[in-house]
Amino acid sequence: MVSIVYEHCMDLQVPGDTSHSTNANGHYVTNVSQALAMPWIVQPMKFGTLCFFIISGYLLGKHLLLQSSPWTYYKRRLQVVGIPFIIALGLFMSKHLGVFGLLIGRYDISMLTPEFLKLKISVILFNSAYWFVFNFLIVLGLFLVFWRHSYKPIFGWITGAIAVFYGINIYFGWVEQRHNLVIAPYLFYLWLGVWLSRRQDVLDYLQRLPNRWLIGAVLLSLGLAISESRYLWSPDTISPFNSLRLSNQLFSVLVFVLLLRNDFSNRLTWINPRTESFGIYLYHLYFVQIANAIFISLNILTYSVNLSGLQLAAVTLIRFFVIYSSTLLFVKLINKTRFKWLFGN
Repeated sequence: MVSIVYEHCMDLQVPGDTSHSTNANGHYVTNVSQALAMPWIVQPMKFGTLCFFIISGYLLGKHLLLQSSPWTYYKRRLQVVGIPFIIALGLFMSKHLGVFGLLIGRYDISMLTPEFLKLKISVILFNSAYWFVFNFLIVLGLFLVFWRHSYKPIFGWITGAIAVFYGINIYFGWVEQRHNLVIAPYLFYLWLGVWLSRRQDVLDYLQRLPNRWLIGAVLLSLGLAISESRYLWSPDTISPFNSLRLSNQLFSVLVFVLLLRNDFSNRLTWINPRTESFGIYLYHLYFVQIANAIFISLNILTYSVNLSGLQLAAVTLIRFFVIYSSTLLFVKLINKTRFKWLFGN
């Protein structure tokens, strides 16, 4: 979840400038130094999406036996995950549809045309951070349809081939290229987590791997992923930082193995991933917008065409620290109240 929040802290725009980014992925850059730095800023934290599906699959495999009812499990997931998601999404969408502005008389109802509503709903549901859980619930439901077949190796081979296909498709555009608008390739990573949950021997082997080998492999795959994103960086490329790039798929799996090998969760005493991660995801966009308003009013930590690549990286890291810390504090406070169910607790 840290990696997901991190990326949403770096879409810096010139205050008051509505011009399009020079990069199709939405990261605003206007000079060569920034363009060279952007892959190094984005890629190191690009493992979050696929790691999330692997971890979710692992937990699924531990909680749902082959003979269990997939539908019962899915209904429980919809209640615990779906309801808090709908509430957070609904509030965020209401703000962007101008509902609150209508209540205080700032907007006129004539502005809410069908075209306006369709555009806003599409942007928020598919192109903001909220695409992630919406996508996950669909992928999970589809996976559970084939739950009885998930123990068969052929299921892994087929879904793995689909994931590879989408990695290649980024270059050719045979089907939808953007990772936030596809379903099928994530089935493999959900299956991979389930498979690992059933193979204690594989887990034991991975946890015995020498750290120096793993770190070396992660750094090598990071270099490959940065190189691929730089290769894809052009006005004609839809998503040079696509999570489904083959190099990023490899990078994400290796980061997962490194995290599995070292179990850093025991050292993170200041955060409880089980009770706080989902809340951080649901409400961090609110804090992104609050922070943006404050930064613009104070004329600090905002994008400038004069920033060097190194300065852009520093601004991004500081923004991330402020936004993540604020969201975490908010979640911790709410978790102490009866409204903690808003975070699925």
